Amino acid sequence: MNRNFQIVNFFGVLLLIALCALQWLGNRALHLRVESEAGVIAQQAGQIKSDEGTIRDQRADLEDLRTRLTAAENAASAGEAKNKSLTAEKAQVAAERDQIQQAYDNVKGALDKWMAAVAERDESLKKAGALAQQLAKDRNDAVERFNKLAEQYNAAGAEVKKAAETIQALIAQRNDLVAKYNDLAAKYNALVAGGAATKPG
Repeated sequence: MNRNFQIVNFFGVLLLIALCALQWLGNRALHLRVESEAGVIAQQAGQIKSDEGTIRDQRADLEDLRTRLTAAENAASAGEAKNKSLTAEKAQVAAERDQIQQAYDNVKGALDKWMAAVAERDESLKKAGALAQQLAKDRNDAVERFNKLAEQYNAAGAEVKKAAETIQALIAQRNDLVAKYNDLAAKYNALVAGGAATKPG
């Protein structure tokens, strides 16, 4: 019986050793698992920390994007308002341009008419100038002919005066001759009458 107890005790020890070994293996596996989980947890913690930094950066980027989006919306609104203002200003400038074009066309039309009138006037002045030159030439020719005629007239006047003087002298001579003739005729008639009176009957 004592031997049986020893055998049982031996197997109990073996069973206890086996249980301890199993417990040790289990603990070792659990420890390895814990270490592995701890590594995973540490890795995840680092990843979480990295993700938190990324999230912070993304949040900052998001905030910056929101700010820029707001600024862009404000700029778009301002641009739209400015576009409307520019459109109205463009319409006004177009109307002013049309008015200026109309005024330009009117002025150009008047200028063309004026230039045509000036050209016609210049042509008339040119013709008038040519006519004036011709008239001046004709006048000079007429003056020259008049001067020649005046010289000839003066010369003829002198000749007429000389002829008149000659005629006066001839008239005086004729009168003197007529007086002498009359005197002679009277004397002749007296002689004839005296001779008839003394002739015997």
